[in-house]
Amino acid sequence: MTTASLNTILLISGLVLILISIIGQSKLLFLEINPGCWGRFLAFTLGVLSLILFAILSVGSTQSLDAIATSLFDRIRLNFQNLTQFVQPD
Repeated sequence: MTTASLNTILLISGLVLILISIIGQSKLLFLEINPGCWGRFLAFTLGVLSLILFAILSVGSTQSLDAIATSLFDRIRLNFQNLTQFVQPD
């Protein structure tokens, strides 16, 4: 028997939780799922967080995360400078 890695567990749990939040009230043989409004919201939130953690862990090294963060910050800084040039002084 093989053991599931953390990435596999996060991916499956994220997909199942998002599926529960989308379907809502359902019945499958003896299993009944009725999460309600807050239950659906909580399932969606936990599912998205689980998929985000899966994405972060599957990226690999911290060097690639650092490169992505640096690129993102540079783009935000550039866009902010572009937006501020159109602002009229009062």
